[in-house]
Parts: sequence; C-alpha cells; structure tokens
Amino acid sequence: MQNELETLQDFTTINLAGIVWFTKDDLQKKPPFFSAFDYFFDGLLLKKINGPEVKNLCYQTFFTKHFNQDFILAHLDASNENWQNDLQKFVDYLKKVNTNNRQLGVINLTDHKVTEYLQKKYSAKLIVELKV
Repeated sequence: MQNELETLQDFTTINLAGIVWFTKDDLQKKPPFFSAFDYFFDGLLLKKINGPEVKNLCYQTFFTKHFNQDFILAHLDASNENWQNDLQKFVDYLKKVNTNNRQLGVINLTDHKVTEYLQKKYSAKLIVELKV
C-alpha cells in the first residue's frame, strides 16, 4: 500500500493546475495528507500553522511551481459552515488563472459532494478525484 506522499506523487501530473483538499478538520489538526502537502509546498503548511497570525485555518491557499508551471492547493475544512462560499471563491480565482484549462484535482476526505459541486461550477471534464 502506498503512503500519502507516494499517492500524491502519482496523482499530481503535469495536467493538474491544482488540488482542492477537503477535510473534516482545520490545518492545526494536521489532517490526512498534511505532511505530504507540506513536503510538496516546501514547508509552507507548517509555517502557516506555526505562524504568529493564525486566524482562520478553515480555508487556505498555497502556491508553488510544479512541472515548471504554477500550482495551487486549496484546503477547505468541512466543519466550517461557509465551505461552499470558500470553494466558490477558489473556483472563481481558478477560472481567471487557469488559462491553459489544466485539470483540478480533488481530495475529498468528507461526506460532502465536493466533486459534484465542482463539476457543476467549474467544468466536469476538468475535475479529477483521488479516491481515498
């Protein structure tokens, strides 16, 4: 069985513009895939949760380069009642910056129908879900 880092390595192809990572907890609780994403984003997640201004860790975005292209991670916490608004903000942003129509990965660790929501709001053919 693959560990989380190997799973992400296999999932993140050159065709992905970013990933929506939807969990049951905020980043302070280090939800599944936290360490793997922290590795991919050069320690930015740990810096965020250990930083001086930790206010809202229910919706966070992180940026890096992947295959020499911009790559974005959006973490959303399902316990936040505004998760759909936060997700819509991310979709609106991604529509502006994803001019090459690269795919959006989804890692949904909740019971919410995030993939279906994104398929309606963004583009069904551009959504790829990692089944975990």
